[in-house]
Order: sequence, then C-alpha cells, then structure tokens
Amino acid sequence: MSVSVKVYDWPNVIPSKQLFFSGGQAFEGGFTSGGAKILTPEPGGRSFLSVEFGYQKHGSTDTSISWLCSKIANGSIFRVPIVKTPQLVSLPDLGITGAPELAGVPWAAEGLIPAHPWDNGQNWAYEVGALAASIALEGAVTLTLDMGDLEPALRHGHVIGHGDVPYLVDDIEYDGQIATITVDPPLRADLSAGSYITFRPTMLCVADNPENFRGLYEPADLIKLGSARFIEAIV
Repeated sequence: MSVSVKVYDWPNVIPSKQLFFSGGQAFEGGFTSGGAKILTPEPGGRSFLSVEFGYQKHGSTDTSISWLCSKIANGSIFRVPIVKTPQLVSLPDLGITGAPELAGVPWAAEGLIPAHPWDNGQNWAYEVGALAASIALEGAVTLTLDMGDLEPALRHGHVIGHGDVPYLVDDIEYDGQIATITVDPPLRADLSAGSYITFRPTMLCVADNPENFRGLYEPADLIKLGSARFIEAIV
C-alpha cells in the first residue's frame, strides 16, 4: 500500500540562526512520513535542524505566519532551506566572484526547460554544487565528488545535499579536483555518476517542539517567533 504524503515548501519566513546536526544512533525515536513517532531510528540516526527566528513583519494581507503556526502544530512535513549558517561553503571560497543571479541553474540553457532568462535578463535561479564522480549506494557513508572548475573549498563541518536530504561533511580528502567525502547521516538514496550534489541544501523535516515556535502578534504588524527543532522526515 502506498502512502501519499503532502510536503509543504517553507514560506518566506526568514530565520536568524540555523544549525544542522546528525543525531547519531543514540537517538531512539524518529518520525514516519505520517508524522508518527517510532522507536527504531534510521541507519546512522536522524538528522536535526535547529532554527531561531527574529521579529517578522506581518502585513495585513499576509497570513503565512498564522498558517505556518497551525501547520507546524499539526505535524506537517516541510521542505526547509538551510541558509543562515556558516555550515554552507561560501561562494568566494569556491572561486565564484560574479553576481550569482546571473549564472542561472545548470539546466537553464537553450534546448532545456526553461530555456531562456526572465524578461529582465536574469536567469531562473542559482544552484551551487558539483557532480558525483561515481556510484554510491543507499546506506553508504562515502561518496566522490568532481569539483570541476570550483576551488576545493569544501571542508569537514560543511553541509551538502542530495535531493531534499542534507549531509554533514564528516571527513574529506582531495585528489586533484576529485573529493572523497565521508557523510553523516548515511546516504538516504542511491547516487549515480553525475548526480547533482548541492551546496545549498534543503531538508524534509517535521518540528518536534511546535509549542516553542509560536509567537504572539504585536502592534505595528510584528510577531516575534521562537525557536524550532526540526527532525528529518523519511518519506
């Protein structure tokens, strides 16, 4: 029997701080795709994303925050971007010095969809990453990455991603432009040679402390949200 799971994209509610970490096998619980807690963890344990929020400007027609508070309380699964943290390798360290919005994603080229930039000349999006250099199977803890024209700036402690799963770089060794990386947690899906590994990952997760996230509205359309600890959702 297949289970259809609704995944919500995180709205434009910007965090002030983030920390991604992998819990390890000592953590006894997890969340199923339906949000139920279980006692058997995934191999290597579940991953976590701790997030703190500052004041949010809440316009009279913008109900995203109240919607978000309800969805988090209901155990909904979100696709949360990892953005506010030095765990991401910086663009200058990678040798990227131009305006990133001018580069576009790898598939924004003639003959592909979308084939052309916006009317203002900017490309559709920007995705920083590199290609897997060889096959790695689900459950493996190492992968190889071809850094191509990028500077070999990835270090242990950085966070990379495949699909909607982030991984902590636990160890890394370079042989020219080929990096052999030990990741934590283990791979959640097979990698083929040429799979795209992003340096700006997103995470499918569920908040396990929704009461800490909720804030109260204040005058001048402001709301001070609290913190949230998200736990990896395997779907």
